[in-house]
Amino acid sequence: MLAHRWPLLTDNQNPESPEALLAYHLHRLHITDRTIAHENRIPRSLFRDIRHAKLQLSSTDIAKLAKILHIDMLELTRPLTADELERWHFYRQSARHPREVWRNAHKAWKQAGLTTQQAAKIMAVPTHTPRNALNDRRKPEAMTFAAALRLTTALNLSSGPQTLLPQNTPKPKGPHLPSSR
Repeated sequence: MLAHRWPLLTDNQNPESPEALLAYHLHRLHITDRTIAHENRIPRSLFRDIRHAKLQLSSTDIAKLAKILHIDMLELTRPLTADELERWHFYRQSARHPREVWRNAHKAWKQAGLTTQQAAKIMAVPTHTPRNALNDRRKPEAMTFAAALRLTTALNLSSGPQTLLPQNTPKPKGPHLPSSR
């Protein structure tokens, strides 16, 4: 369902920390281990730790990384937009609680009178994806923000994708967002 997984932070890690922000931007820019393997300047295991926000890097280290990747350093350090913050928050919660998110989605589409096949079509996912998420014993895939947005829009759920998250999930916030959000 996802081309590559987003960084999933540890439970107590601050999503606004510099290493988490860097991890998000690497994902946003589609910079993966394979991308780095072609550059051959950073050991894959080291880059994996950077991509998963496990290493603190100085601004000099980030500047060197940006140079190796041939991108502007600001692309790796700028604050997240409100939309990016909402998408990342949704993904992190969906990845931590995938079955609960899928169950909440299932409840919503059932209340609207939709079948799983109809809901899958709306979300633009294969029919087996929600079926497996609801019925398989293995941990299901995280629902993407895009799929959740398509479903909640079609169902006219005013709170959008956040509706599908587990109860007691704090709203995303950051220093760059208005405090009234």
